[in-house]
Order: sequence, then structure tokens, then C-alpha cells
Amino acid sequence: MDNTHSPVYSPHNFTSLRGRFGAATEALDWVVGQVMGTLEQLNLAENTLMVFTSDNGAWYVIPPTEAGVVGPFQGTYAPSKLGYVDTGKGSTWEGGFRVPAVAWWPGTIPPNTVDENFTSSLDLFVTFLKLAGAPLPQGVTLDGKDISSILDPLGKHVNEDFRHESQVHVQAGKNYTFFYYRGPVLMAARQGSLKAHFITHSGFGHEAAVSHDPPLIFNVEVDPQERMPLPAVQQKQFIETIIAAVEAHKGTVEPVTPQLDLTDYKAMDCVGLTDKQSGCCKEATGMCTY
Repeated sequence: MDNTHSPVYSPHNFTSLRGRFGAATEALDWVVGQVMGTLEQLNLAENTLMVFTSDNGAWYVIPPTEAGVVGPFQGTYAPSKLGYVDTGKGSTWEGGFRVPAVAWWPGTIPPNTVDENFTSSLDLFVTFLKLAGAPLPQGVTLDGKDISSILDPLGKHVNEDFRHESQVHVQAGKNYTFFYYRGPVLMAARQGSLKAHFITHSGFGHEAAVSHDPPLIFNVEVDPQERMPLPAVQQKQFIETIIAAVEAHKGTVEPVTPQLDLTDYKAMDCVGLTDKQSGCCKEATGMCTY
């Protein structure tokens, strides 16, 4: 659903003190509630896994009446040392990538469960196939890992072998490497609690990208604001390990045309917003600036 994506929209009967974004969020909440209520009425809730999440962090430069907020994931190092504040959507600071995720599966996921394992939306494809008993596609490299042991903690829907395999994947996930891309460019990588920025760039600003050698290292579990980089001299082993992981990963990637490069921006409806108002669209052409 894209009604909370700028320019936001909602039915007229939804209003909020948060403006159009608040109204759009209330409308989204209502729609999800209708789906959940229908599943319960049809007695399908206990056989349905619902995952609610987002594809990226908040659009930092949009007014709060038009977009969400990055919360504590401010990328504080950027405004203090690099001269820009746009560390949300479009950037590889935590504010651009960290998103909430809620999983609902009555009878399988206990109420009020909180899991702090490091996962991503890339894991959902592999996990859903596992839970459905479907084979993984062959001849391709899958970036996700099986997290069914998180979503099915009691093992009600997977056999013991699959459950053990998933637990191994989740445990390994605490130290596996996650790669942060901006378009086709690998900007950062994370293993466990440590994250290395090789290149930094604002979300949608016009500032030049900055390369970091040695990379900026943050412990994003204790410093999710990315405020104080760790001394590189104390992180030599991690830097060697993460660079080796990056190089190995690049060897598995086949360059392709980014999907956004295939977009016909002239067909986009900018609903009369100027470039300044929308942060993207130009009123006259419908072309985007990023």
C-alpha cells in the first residue's frame, strides 16, 4: 500500500492532528484491521501469517505532516562532521534502512513477543517457502536466510530438521554480513553489531559522496544514532574481515540495470506539487531530481 508515501492521500473521513500523513496512517490502519477481522471471521487467522513492515526508512527532508520520522536513527555523525542532515530514506545510515516489523500469527506467535535478532525483508522469501513446504529455486543466489524459527518459535509448522536448520541460520545471522546498497553501489556492510561505512551520502541531497578509508565503524546496537565512530586502529581485525566479506560478495553479483533506471518518469502524476514541495517531482515535466 502506498497511501503513506509522499504525496500522501487518504479518504476524506480520516483526519489527524498529524496532517495528511496522520490521516493516511489511520486509513492504512483501518484497512489492515479489516483484513485481520475478515480472517478471524472466516476462521483463517490461525492459518495465516501476516507481516507488516516497510521497504525503507522515513523520508527525512519531507515535513512531518507528509512523512514519518527516523526516530533515534539520526545518523548524527553526518550533520556534525559531513555537513548534511538528510540521513533517512535514500541514505545508508540506519535511518534509511531500519524499519519496524510486526508479525501476526494467532496460535503460533505468542502475544507480546519481541525478538531482537538481526533480520531483513530479504529473509521473507526464503522463510515463506520453507513454511509452505516449497522447494527453494535452484541455480540462483538467494540473499535471504530462513527465519522460520523466529516466526514459528514452537515449531508447529515446520519439522524438527527444518527447525534446527533455521535456528542455525538465525544464530549465524548474528554474525552474517548484511550489505547496504545505494542504487548499484555498495556503501556499507554490517556483521553482528558492527557496521562499516565505506562511502556515505545524504538521502536525496546534492552533496558529493564521501569515501572513507579506513571505513567509519559504528556499533549500531549501542550507538544506533551513529554518533561516535569507533577508533579504526582498535578494529583492524573487523575491518579485515568485513572487507574480505565485501570482496567475496561482489564476486557473486552480476551487474544489471537498476529498476529505477527503467521508470518512465513522464508518466508519473505529481499531483501539482513543485520540486520543493514534494522533494522529487517537477511540476512542469514530472521528472525526478534524484
